[in-house]
Amino acid sequence: MRGIYHSETENDMRFKCGCCGETVKKEPKIPEGFVGWAYCCDDCIMEWLESGEEIPHIDSESWIRREKRPEVDEICCIRVRKPFDEEIGDEFYMQLKSPRDYYTDEMTDEVIACGGIIKCRFESVVSRDEYIAWIKVRVLEVFMNEELYKAFDEYEREEPLVSEFERLNYDTGKWRGLLLWDGGGDIGEYCDIYTDDDGREHLVLQGFWDYHNEYVYFGNIVSKS
Repeated sequence: MRGIYHSETENDMRFKCGCCGETVKKEPKIPEGFVGWAYCCDDCIMEWLESGEEIPHIDSESWIRREKRPEVDEICCIRVRKPFDEEIGDEFYMQLKSPRDYYTDEMTDEVIACGGIIKCRFESVVSRDEYIAWIKVRVLEVFMNEELYKAFDEYEREEPLVSEFERLNYDTGKWRGLLLWDGGGDIGEYCDIYTDDDGREHLVLQGFWDYHNEYVYFGNIVSKS
């Protein structure tokens, strides 16, 4: 069992990599056309605790992940680790995903609709060590996945949204998820495309991961072609 870590300053919230021991700084690089970035929500990375549940011990993996839409001004609990790099009082975006969204064979429109991009303000630290922490955040804005293409102005590309070389991860009819590229699973990019009621496609989410980072970029990119 890991001991509780006492940082040099209360606001020091960078974390070490569990593999190499390096302290990780956030380094998002927003691709052209996207309007912002969020910390990625995924199994064993950063996750939301279900509303009303008791905050577990920092070592515990037995707890209920959130599937309900957060409400503006709600205080929520999030488990964070690298590359989280914020100070108390900072505002940032955090992805919300249904736990069922971790597995592409369970992807449905209903599962994807449980997710979104949440703007938060870092309120307090509940517990932490060098690798992980439970924190409390206040919800400032909520953009659920199906609302993203309405929330942000369109950015038009000359080229198609995807190429024939990209691998399809899932297709629900309304949503398509594609692997853009990867390097043996250790680094890569993926995207999620939403088709509106008029049949127009919107690239609203694009994720990137490597050894130390995992971010999702959000916006509303469409193709002229």
